[in-house]
Amino acid sequence: MPHAHSSKNLKGRCFLCRKEFPKTGMPTHLKNCKHSPSPDKKSKKETIFRLSIESSAIPLYWLYAEIPGKAKLSLLDEFLREIWLECCGHLSEFKIHGVRYCSTPAEEEERSGKEKSMDYTLDALLSEGDRASYLYDYGTPTELTIHVLDVFQGCSSKKVHLIAQNNTPEIRCIECGKKAELVCSDCLWDDKGWLCETCSCSHKCGPDHLLPIVNSPRVGQCRYTGELK
Repeated sequence: MPHAHSSKNLKGRCFLCRKEFPKTGMPTHLKNCKHSPSPDKKSKKETIFRLSIESSAIPLYWLYAEIPGKAKLSLLDEFLREIWLECCGHLSEFKIHGVRYCSTPAEEEERSGKEKSMDYTLDALLSEGDRASYLYDYGTPTELTIHVLDVFQGCSSKKVHLIAQNNTPEIRCIECGKKAELVCSDCLWDDKGWLCETCSCSHKCGPDHLLPIVNSPRVGQCRYTGELK
């Protein structure tokens, strides 16, 4: 999908120390961040996966998250929907080592082994260094690439923790050059849909096609507004 984002804005914020770092330097920082929680000697420890997740089509969108190894794929699916993707309850799937793990596997495909459910834990499928793909919505797909950066012993948790994310990319109105606030879901495909509030009033496609610009690789697609349904 064409995209009018400035390549100058490649930095993101570490939510552990609140400092900003370039995308390429974030993995090293996270490994050495002094604000990372240290496991209490008395607390229960478990295997934690640190994941790098980015848009396959628009690498300017990226995040880092930590998730228990015993968590199921369905928990990671819920996290990705909430933070980046959910608009209309579309189907989704992970592809790991050539196997598809689907939010709603077809009964016949599941019997044949071509599709599996997301009722599998991360530590049963992935190891440090492994990569996987994720797809949300088969009709207007948003594809992500997942990389297992690190596997370590940490504090027990039942949640996915967002620890770093890209800053909102700089997008300018195609008409006047001011900061764009809306995008036309039709014109987006020709990279001509980015508009400021003023210029959007006279846009030829009308208000029904306009969506808010949000910090997500799904911006402008389907009816995504950044609000969890």
